[in-house]
Amino acid sequence: MDSDNNSVHKSSVDADNVQLKVLVPSIAAGAIIGKGGEAITAVQTETGAKVKMSKSNDFYPGKLGAADAKEDCSSL
Repeated sequence: MDSDNNSVHKSSVDADNVQLKVLVPSIAAGAIIGKGGEAITAVQTETGAKVKMSKSNDFYPGKLGAADAKEDCSSL
């Protein structure tokens, strides 16, 4: 996200990719990741996006979730 206007921006490396970063409260991180990582793996498989979560409290009290996907991939 662009901090100036909070919009999704295209990667400067690949104009067809869209990057999305979301602040995730610690209480919600487990639901996004799922037991053994199955929920986050399912999202990646179904959408073709690469989804990563930061370690707890690296950026703020919680985690940073980042998705990198082709502009024409399935809905996230």
